[in-house]
Amino acid sequence: MFGRAGNRIKGGMMIRVSRLIVLGLLMAGTILFFQLFERYEISSPELLVDPQFSEGLSHWELSGRGAATTLGDTVLLRVDKAGAGVAVRQYLPHPKHYPLLHLAAELKSENIRPGVRFWQKGSLALVSLDENQRMLPVPHLVARLSGTRSWRTYQAVFRIPAEAQAVRVGVQLIGATGTLAVQQLSLHAVRERAAFVYYQVLGLALWAVMLLWLGLPWFSRLRWDGPHLAIGLMVLAIAVGALLPANLKILLELITVTVFGRLVPGLDHTAEPVADLDSAPVGGFGHVLFFVLLAVAVRWAYPRQRRRVLLFILLLFAAVTEVLQFFAVGRTPSVNDFAIDSLGALGGLGLFELGRIIRRKFARREPDQESGRGRKTAS
Repeated sequence: MFGRAGNRIKGGMMIRVSRLIVLGLLMAGTILFFQLFERYEISSPELLVDPQFSEGLSHWELSGRGAATTLGDTVLLRVDKAGAGVAVRQYLPHPKHYPLLHLAAELKSENIRPGVRFWQKGSLALVSLDENQRMLPVPHLVARLSGTRSWRTYQAVFRIPAEAQAVRVGVQLIGATGTLAVQQLSLHAVRERAAFVYYQVLGLALWAVMLLWLGLPWFSRLRWDGPHLAIGLMVLAIAVGALLPANLKILLELITVTVFGRLVPGLDHTAEPVADLDSAPVGGFGHVLFFVLLAVAVRWAYPRQRRRVLLFILLLFAAVTEVLQFFAVGRTPSVNDFAIDSLGALGGLGLFELGRIIRRKFARREPDQESGRGRKTAS
């Protein structure tokens, strides 16, 4: 795949460069489209009661041992004691009438110090609840803040599962200390624009053609041996993980937290439902693990290829999988995930080189030991 291609003359290199340029243009076009095209349109009036807090917190549920005060159209949540918390919430019954909900607010944080758990920060969330008022394993986080940040608008669109009996809008500062301010809250039902669906299908078709165009020249060079099978399995696993709908991804992470929550620091399957499974450390572990294994397999299959070439291909693959998440339901690309993938690729290549060095050292010792045994026998 890479070995013979890496020694080609300039003409062959130009073909590869031209394909990379087309791929880069397609990636840039995909990012621009999803960033600039208005995907949703509002289809309902305001669903929250008194979202501007004109009547204080009379229409909101207040819980926790922290302080919640109103200042005009702004709510201030403050926690001074570590381990305490405060939350302001409002429930929307019968969410089946609203399959897509858009939640937005302006948030500001002041000196928020995170708690022990990874989710213990200031947050804005829309949580889907079952008949027992337990959180359903679907995406719900709009924003999570720590430290000091100035006013900024945060927003997200959520697909409400059919089994949801209610949804809960919550602004909360739990397990962390500091101040979280919120204003301009709004909740609306939305629907996808008809034109967006057509453009999305067109984009998927272009990506399918592009990936086939990139992959066909290499398929004839693949061999059915251990390293190449390992590469194929890792690529397939990473691609499936990148294109999983958000609700399935969160469900897998919930299962992982439930099984391994007592073993991995920062994970706790007994935590209060505010625990954000949307971005639990589980996802980061998966990114690192699979890219380490992929990098090891690639280096194993092509030991004579330059490391920087292999690293470039691995990073390009990581970037492509992130961009393709635009097409997965409820998923968006993440710069942090790309950075984690890159670290995994670097770690995998480094791990392979370390194993090669150790193997060479042991290989050198064996002849020395054999020669030493021969001298003793002769004497």
